[in-house]
Amino acid sequence: MGRIVCFGDSNTYGYDPVTMRYGSENRWPDLLAQMQDKEVVNMGLNGREIPSPWYAEKLADAVQPDDLLLVMLGSNDLLLEGRSAAEAAASMKAFLLALPAAFWSLDKAAPEIILISPPPMTRGFWVTADSIVQESELLADHYEELADSLDIGFLDAGKWKIELTFDGVHFTEAGHHAFADGIAAAII
Repeated sequence: MGRIVCFGDSNTYGYDPVTMRYGSENRWPDLLAQMQDKEVVNMGLNGREIPSPWYAEKLADAVQPDDLLLVMLGSNDLLLEGRSAAEAAASMKAFLLALPAAFWSLDKAAPEIILISPPPMTRGFWVTADSIVQESELLADHYEELADSLDIGFLDAGKWKIELTFDGVHFTEAGHHAFADGIAAAII
C-alpha cells in the first residue's frame, strides 16, 4: 500500500475555532502518520461539502492506485446547506460512483476507499438546531448502507467518543487524538 490520503473538511484540515488550526501534534492525519510507516496526505479543506461528481477527476489526479483513500464529509452539507442525512448520502453516492470512471479516464486503477461517517454534532455555537443534531446522528446508517452497496470500506467515527469544541462540530485536541486512534485501530 502506498500513501493514506485523507479527503475531508475542516476536521481533517485540523481547524480550531480559537486559533484557526491546531498544530501538527494535534491533527488526526499527522497523528496517524506517527502511528505507522506510511505517508499521510492531508486533503482537508475548511467548509468543504460533498463535491459534485465532476470533482472526481481532480481527486483521481491526486490519488494513486496503491493509496488508501479515506473520505469523511457530510457535516457541512447538514450544517451549512440544511440537507438531510438521506440527501447528503445521495450526494456522496453520486460522487463515489464518479470516482472509478475518473480513475479509468486517467488510465489508473481506483484505490481502496473507506467512507467515514463523521461523529454526530452536538448543540453548540454553530449548531443551534436540534434537527441538525438529529440528522447528523442518522448519517452513519445511510453511509454504512451506501458503503455496503458500493463494496467499499466503512467506519463510523460516532463510535469513537470524539470530543467536540464549544461550536458543536469541530474536534477538540483530545477529539483528534481519539479519531486518530480509531482510524489506526481500523486500518493498521
